[in-house]
Amino acid sequence: MPLTFSSSNTNNKPFEIPDEGVCVARVFRIYDLGTQQSTYQGETKLRPELSLWFEIPDQLTSDGKPKIISGTYTASLGLKSKLRPVVSNLSGKNLPDVFKDFDLKSIMGAVGLVDIIHKPRKDGGVSAYINSVGKILKGTKVAEPHNPQVFFDLGRFDLDIFNALPKYYQEKIAQSPEYKMALAQLETSKPEPAKKDDIPF
Repeated sequence: MPLTFSSSNTNNKPFEIPDEGVCVARVFRIYDLGTQQSTYQGETKLRPELSLWFEIPDQLTSDGKPKIISGTYTASLGLKSKLRPVVSNLSGKNLPDVFKDFDLKSIMGAVGLVDIIHKPRKDGGVSAYINSVGKILKGTKVAEPHNPQVFFDLGRFDLDIFNALPKYYQEKIAQSPEYKMALAQLETSKPEPAKKDDIPF
């Protein structure tokens, strides 16, 4: 399905979570996760999901990089969806009840006010979660982007982008039927090898 409408730890360093509270943050990654299976209160459902990533310019890690936070949402902009107010606040305008071909890539680089909450983990640590995303006040100064933008859309499948994703997300996306369909289409679109009779020498 096209997107039109805690990071993995690879260096063995502790992941530095952002502070609790409201902060200015910028979208720098959007991952289409395809249809995923989730279980809540004993009920298992299949739903299309996406991962939205923010960098926080005013909160730096020990090595001087902006802290980051991500949230997973159902890939829907329906009237009751949790993603709809996020997109509306990041784009700075309310989505109409009826619309067509809203490209989620349009919010890449958008800035908003992200409310972060902390929750304890079973191992004794603490995880950070996005509680809500609000509109930024006009005139708010925001530092220049630090991280490169990454937009991965299964409906516009790019194998190079997929191969550059963190391993955790590669494995998660690979479980979706959309990924299998994208790979199949990629195979069928490859040019056939030239037959011996077609070689001009």
